[in-house]
Amino acid sequence: FVVGNLFCAIAPNYWLLMAARVFTAFGHGAFFGIGSVVAASLVPRNKRASAIALMFAGLTLANILGVPAGTALGEAFGWRATFLAVVGIGLISVAAIAWLVPSDVTEPSGGGLRAEVRVLGKLQVWLAMLIAALTSASLFAVFTYIKPYLTDVSGLSTAAVTWVLLLFGAGMTIG
Repeated sequence: FVVGNLFCAIAPNYWLLMAARVFTAFGHGAFFGIGSVVAASLVPRNKRASAIALMFAGLTLANILGVPAGTALGEAFGWRATFLAVVGIGLISVAAIAWLVPSDVTEPSGGGLRAEVRVLGKLQVWLAMLIAALTSASLFAVFTYIKPYLTDVSGLSTAAVTWVLLLFGAGMTIG
C-alpha cells in the first residue's frame, strides 16, 4: 500500500498512475482481510467483534477527516502531495504495527482454504459481496465527481469543497 502510493506520487503519466492505483488496491484489499484476523486474534473471544469494529472505524475516520484533508492538501500543494502524505502516514503505521503487534499472532482455525472456497457456493455470500461492491463503487463515484459538480455546477470555491467533503463524511457516519 505504501509503495503503491509512492508510485502514485511519482507517476510521470496517467497510465502509470492508474497502474500504481491498481497495485495499491491489492494492498488495501489484503489489509482488511489480514487486519480482521489479526484484530480478532489479539483479544479474548468475547471481544473479537469489538476489535474488528474498531479496526474498521478507520474507514469512518478516513471518510470524515482523510478525504477532506487530502483534498485541502491537494489544492494547496498539488495532487502529488496527497499521495506523499499517505506514504508518510503509511510508514508511521508500518512502524507502529512492527512495534505493537506481537509476531506470534496465530490465525484462528476456520477449516482451511477448502472450507472458505465452499462458502462461495452460497447465494447469501454473493449477495453480500454484491452489496459491498455496489456500496463502495457508489461512494468512490461520489468522491470522483463531487469536486467538478460543486465547483462547475454549483459555483462553490475549491476551498469550500473541503468543507462539503467534511460534512459528507460526517453525514455518512451519522446517517
